[in-house]
Amino acid sequence: MSSEPLIRSTKFSEANTDVDAAVGHAVYESYSAIVEDDSEHLDEDASWLRDQRNLHKSLHWLFRPSVVMVGLTIFMFAFAYSSAEGTKQMIQFKLACNSIRTSSGNDYCDPAETQVLVLSLQQAYSIALGIAMIVALGKVGPLSDQYGRKIFLIGIIVFQMIGKFSRYTLMSTYPNLQFSLMVGTEFLANCFGGLLTVMTLANCYVSDIAEPHQRTYYLGINMASLFVGMSTGPLVGNFIISIFKKQSLNTQPEAKYGPDLSSADFMPLRFELVTLFLLTLFIVFVLPESRGQHARRMSRSLSSTPLVTSLRPNITPNKTERFLGSFNFLRPLRLIFYPRDSVHRLRHKYIKSTRVAVLLLILTDCFITSLAAALGETYVLYGIYKFKWTAVDIGHLMAITCSSRAVILIVISPLLSYNLLQKKLGLEPNKKRFDYIDYGTVMIAFVFESVGQFLISVSPSGILFLGCLMLNSVASLATPAINSSIVKFYPESKIGEVFGAMAIVKNIFSIVSPVAVLGIYKTSVSKWHFPQVIFLIFSGVFLVLALVMTYVIITLTNAENEDALEAESTRANL
Repeated sequence: MSSEPLIRSTKFSEANTDVDAAVGHAVYESYSAIVEDDSEHLDEDASWLRDQRNLHKSLHWLFRPSVVMVGLTIFMFAFAYSSAEGTKQMIQFKLACNSIRTSSGNDYCDPAETQVLVLSLQQAYSIALGIAMIVALGKVGPLSDQYGRKIFLIGIIVFQMIGKFSRYTLMSTYPNLQFSLMVGTEFLANCFGGLLTVMTLANCYVSDIAEPHQRTYYLGINMASLFVGMSTGPLVGNFIISIFKKQSLNTQPEAKYGPDLSSADFMPLRFELVTLFLLTLFIVFVLPESRGQHARRMSRSLSSTPLVTSLRPNITPNKTERFLGSFNFLRPLRLIFYPRDSVHRLRHKYIKSTRVAVLLLILTDCFITSLAAALGETYVLYGIYKFKWTAVDIGHLMAITCSSRAVILIVISPLLSYNLLQKKLGLEPNKKRFDYIDYGTVMIAFVFESVGQFLISVSPSGILFLGCLMLNSVASLATPAINSSIVKFYPESKIGEVFGAMAIVKNIFSIVSPVAVLGIYKTSVSKWHFPQVIFLIFSGVFLVLALVMTYVIITLTNAENEDALEAESTRANL
């Protein structure tokens, strides 16, 4: 028997012809494949992605998956939604007012009571939305790996059309607010997914087509496409109202649509449905599939193959096991806890401190994402209550805030990252973790948000209120920076699953955050008579988040410094 060591590098094994050593090496390799870290296989999917990207480059531009194609999809979806959002809010207020007048027998409705009723409706919407989407968000990532991104985008848009058409029918038929049925239409519209699911699929689409160094920029384009759609939609919605308002002056609106409502008020809702139908045609006939046939086939094959760690004799699962297995849409959640078997073995040494940092980054991203919708509703309600806004004013609010965010992401973001943080301050990017460029970007975003929330609370007019919201637009820098930094901690083959896990957490936050935020605002209106207190609260919240990001960067820097010192000490001993 040879005295050569059993464990050796592959290079040494190739150079040595000793039979026993070769057999020992083969045994070791087999054993490692079963019980040791399988990080060599974690990037297997990355080779499929590289093959796909090379194939995409050879295709005609019309058939080539690109960020422009998926960005146009995001734009059209956001454009359709925002073109009708202002009108939908005003119709809901008028229907709620009619309900209060009917129940009280008065000729007028109390503005505070109307606010409370609409706030209750928005809270019910949030709960229905979260329940409807939780399964879709957990399954869309893995299933889209196996069957492609397009089919799920089509399903989302089709169910959105069905749900929104049902809501349009209710609002245009009944003169009073049909609370339960309206909540049901929200559930129906989002049972296959909503805007968050579209963005998750778009991020997966980008991961399929983008090289690692392009990913941050492409994610920013996705966000910018969303904001451009959200900013232009309200302008078109207001234009539609202004055109058809003149034509409805000679009609009798109360005879068909109820008090204070006319056909012109519902035109943006019809326009939204038409736009969604056109978007469906675009996805079906124009949008290229980003996930290649070979990659889809391999994903289906791997999904049906049990993990090595779970190999056991074939046992037919009982009813309990089958029932629990049906909830496997929650499986991606394990990734947010940064498990050892999902990261490279070189990260295992400081995995505890890194796990805390990654978890804080993910929770922060999910929290601020869920706040966007909740605070957006609060801005609209506060503007109606404080400044007597109309549907046109709400349209201006959405246009100004979303367009300013798009400008921030497209123009200011690269200037801040490259010209200021890298060239002027000399900060260097780190491809493996949350670095000081990411930290600087997020800190600037949170400080501007904190100051902006305070200024909003003391704004005496609607114009200054909108100006403060433009200042808050700088906060949009935080989400792409945090998203791109989270991806750095995981293998490329896990990116889609990571986005799926984050989407599930965001969905949970999207249930809790709007209910909590709108609940605080409702209490401040009905009991405290101090509605702007909500903005003072979140001014402090974003200062706390800035401190959390400081803790994250210090934790990661200390771990990296300890690793560098240990490596230097090892070299010195050698």
